Amino acid sequence: MKIVYIIQHCFSSLLEVHFSDGVKELIAYEVLRIHSPKSSTKMTGQFLRPLVVDKAFVKVVTLDFDENAMSIIFDDNHASKEYSATYLRLLCQQQDTLWRDYLARVRYAKQLKENAICLTISD
Repeated sequence: MKIVYIIQHCFSSLLEVHFSDGVKELIAYEVLRIHSPKSSTKMTGQFLRPLVVDKAFVKVVTLDFDENAMSIIFDDNHASKEYSATYLRLLCQQQDTLWRDYLARVRYAKQLKENAICLTISD
């Protein structure tokens, strides 16, 4: 499977990705930003993704692609590594689940922050 072409829908902040098998997918810029290949680190055999927040209105500044991969520079100056065609297709197909999981992580992190105990240590 290869990337045939990509159309940016700037007002809706969506990319329309056309693949060589005839499948056309829409994916939100925000999903691409929070699941950027540069944002994951491999630890103990699993990919642990840092929690990226405040990207609700992120825009694409530069987009380059060929048939095998796509790279993006976002307006927050984040430069992604290459989204392979396979990874891009996976993100497109699973974006609803990925988005729900991301929102749950944000809610959990916010809850932890709000419930943090403040300790003062004095001599």
